[in-house]
Amino acid sequence: MGRLNWLRCLWPGLTRLGSRGEWLALSAALVFAGLLQVAVTVTFFWPETVNPRSVKVIWLVLATVWITGLWSGYDDIAAATRRFSDARLQDLFIRAQGEYLRGNWWTAQTLLEQLLALDRADVEAQLMLAALYRHTERPGTARRRLRFLEQLAGADTWRLEIEKERMLLERLDAERLDAESDEMQAAPCRTNTAESSGESSDRVQMRAA
Repeated sequence: MGRLNWLRCLWPGLTRLGSRGEWLALSAALVFAGLLQVAVTVTFFWPETVNPRSVKVIWLVLATVWITGLWSGYDDIAAATRRFSDARLQDLFIRAQGEYLRGNWWTAQTLLEQLLALDRADVEAQLMLAALYRHTERPGTARRRLRFLEQLAGADTWRLEIEKERMLLERLDAERLDAESDEMQAAPCRTNTAESSGESSDRVQMRAA
């Protein structure tokens, strides 16, 4: 279908006629058809009826109309493609945001990755993906995402949010270190408890004997 749309550009008026149904586009297509018929007729069938200079003028006008129609058709299709792309990106972002807020991390990640495959410069999506990596305890990946995000053109607008996300990552690292420290401190206690339990068992056995 996309290839057919691009082929319509080759005939002036067809692109806009197919997308908008304008009478002006139909008129342009008919005018081009008429000019093409006249140019072919006076060039190959009745060349003696028109002087060579007039034939050149007819072909020049035909070429001008064709180039203008080609450019207009290309512009219409490009605009339609941009509108479709923007709608697609917006839909992906809204769906990803909904999954993110519900805590469905993996579904949200899949949607964000699809969005960023279409537009890597989407700062808001990049920031959400970095936050998602933090929630799923992947701080290294989150930091790499933030560093990439800071290089994008629109990152300055989100400077406060980026710094807040970096602070949350630092807090996550601190909590992880505290947890590891508590585990290390708890390990000798468990060892001493086990040893004490063993000694108590030995004493009970000795008394029983």
